[in-house]
Amino acid sequence: MDINIHIRKCNIHGITNRKIINSLLCGSDFDPRVTIAVGLLRWLMDYQISEIQILLESRGISISTGEISNLSREFLLHFYCIHRRHMKDMELKEYILHLDGTGESGSEIVFMAKDGITGITMDACIMPSESSEYITPFLQGISDTFGEPVSVLRDMGIAIRESVSIVFPGILQLICHYHFIKALGKDE
Repeated sequence: MDINIHIRKCNIHGITNRKIINSLLCGSDFDPRVTIAVGLLRWLMDYQISEIQILLESRGISISTGEISNLSREFLLHFYCIHRRHMKDMELKEYILHLDGTGESGSEIVFMAKDGITGITMDACIMPSESSEYITPFLQGISDTFGEPVSVLRDMGIAIRESVSIVFPGILQLICHYHFIKALGKDE
């Protein structure tokens, strides 16, 4: 990866050899290569924000940790948009839909749909809570894009069960063994 990048205003109309990248990252105060470098370091190579700051400073690029955090989120947003644009290109003729949400109690959750056969993450969404109000439209999007799954593997949450029954009526729903064992002995 070329870390020898320089900060400058995004110039979408003047640089033809980077027109595609600039069109994805327009509006940023940083050269798109800075955003890409930060994103790859943060999300592909698991660097911490302070480590990225030190690395960039060693190359003469001074950016605050807050701005690095913003650039890493911007990278994820653009990466997600590219993923959404090409979802229909994923050829999943048959798939086992794995559903799960992660997050701290009382805070937003990341809800994810993954194909159990290929391991491909089909889609993910940040939701205010793991309730049918948010899960049902998410699953409808999965259905519209990929059709019906062979089966659904989920945790023991009532909202997921209800949403799956609404969007995929009659599809076999299986409980994830990990979640089943984890819930043993808990009163609900």
